[in-house]
Amino acid sequence: MLASEYPTAALRRAPVGLSIGEFMSDRLGGSAEVGDRVNCGDIDLIVRDVDPKGAISEVGLVILDRPRRIPLFFNGSDIAEWLRRRWRRG
Repeated sequence: MLASEYPTAALRRAPVGLSIGEFMSDRLGGSAEVGDRVNCGDIDLIVRDVDPKGAISEVGLVILDRPRRIPLFFNGSDIAEWLRRRWRRG
């Protein structure tokens, strides 16, 4: 099983007997398209192909160099302050 080779928390929590495609479909809300990604900590699983019924038939794996950052959303004054600081640095 993938979890034995890449022991991430997300994969360890996956139900026993679930295929990688089923695991990914569950995490993606039931439907998948080529290029969809499921982050599992230090790795991403990528949908490479789906069959005519929409089931995931091929999966790729990317080992991430560093943890992903959570995107932050700023309000207008935060953006203006960031730009001012950036401008001062040159």
